[in-house]
Amino acid sequence: MQIIKIGDIMKKGFTLVEMLAVIVILALLVILVIPAVSNIISNSRTRLYDVQIKNIELAAKNWGAENVGMLPSEEGGSITIYLYNLKMGGFIEDDILDPLSGEEFPNDIQIEITRERNSFKYFVLTDTGTPGGITGYDEIVIILIGATEDTVEINSGFPGVGPDDIVAYAADGTIIANAYISITITENGSPVGSVDVTGFNDYEILYEVNFGGKSASVERTLEVVDTTPPELIVPPETTISAAECNAPYDLETDILVSDNSGSYNLEINGSLNCTAPSTNVIEYVATDASDNETIRERTIYVE
Repeated sequence: MQIIKIGDIMKKGFTLVEMLAVIVILALLVILVIPAVSNIISNSRTRLYDVQIKNIELAAKNWGAENVGMLPSEEGGSITIYLYNLKMGGFIEDDILDPLSGEEFPNDIQIEITRERNSFKYFVLTDTGTPGGITGYDEIVIILIGATEDTVEINSGFPGVGPDDIVAYAADGTIIANAYISITITENGSPVGSVDVTGFNDYEILYEVNFGGKSASVERTLEVVDTTPPELIVPPETTISAAECNAPYDLETDILVSDNSGSYNLEINGSLNCTAPSTNVIEYVATDASDNETIRERTIYVE
């Protein structure tokens, strides 16, 4: 019987085929493992990012608790503050990092506070802010009354744009007078004197504060829109005689329509059966140029 010694096998080493097999196996492991590790790292950063956003929201809530007088008092009202507002008040650390970029969150990232159903909603507008951060906000603090992207109804009682749209604080906490606030209004890139709410226009508004050798600014966009449906007043029930019906009866009688845009279209669906007695249901549809719609029904009895 032939005896094979282990030492003899060890001296032979690996064959070329065996080496290639090991290399292939290692390559497959790399292909499988690296994406998995990358996904784990990416998911971890995303989770950390969400945590940081929640931290900013919490800081904004704490800011709101100490600045109740600044919070909107009307349903749907909003104000916009900035990350530097929270830093200035000590509500969040100065060097809060964005895990996705590895850099600090921009000082001018916006937080919108909106009143909804007698409570307040806090939204961190993650697509705002200047990459790399903005410095120079350590002495003047601006709070925008309203949203940075706001709308106003056409032909509404809009009071116009003015210095009262913002509240600016000096380093010592005192409110900066309106005399130190300048406003530039542009429409499609061209300077204009005011916001015209009689037409569907878009405006860019820049509020600048210059006080004590320091300056700060905030931008706002304002779009004139029509989201209000026409007002349509229709008597729920009307009784007429067969003679009145055959006159013929004008289905727009006693119908009142108006719209804030100044124009509307009234569509009437249905017809009258003038053979007495009959019950007729007529539908009225008022639509404005922005496709806002109001529908009412009216029952007309023919006796």
